[in-house]
Amino acid sequence: MLYTPLPGDGAVPIHATAQVRLQPGEKAVVEVTPENDGIHHIPIVAASKEPDATYTVEVDNTERFGPNSPIPPTDVDDLTVTFLRALEMESELTITIRDVRATGSSRSFAVHVVGYEQ
Repeated sequence: MLYTPLPGDGAVPIHATAQVRLQPGEKAVVEVTPENDGIHHIPIVAASKEPDATYTVEVDNTERFGPNSPIPPTDVDDLTVTFLRALEMESELTITIRDVRATGSSRSFAVHVVGYEQ
């Protein structure tokens, strides 16, 4: 599945990754900030899919996925395009993951953001 807009000549790829470990009841906030000024197109926001976890995605302080969705936009093992019109980020993309279990051992969550700077 293709996303729009497609990258033009001179586009610079974005591949931001992070890994967090959460105890039951904890949350993690992963922030992606661009290195250059301009519009950054983000068609893929992926996170580890785990039961009893919630996911929220904000772009430039505007909620774009969630809040507290029981599934991520896509799993890191799939990296499927989830935003057919790519999200447009100017200053910050934030992924919030919550482990909503009451008990249990810690779990690891991976995050992978894919896009390009134009």
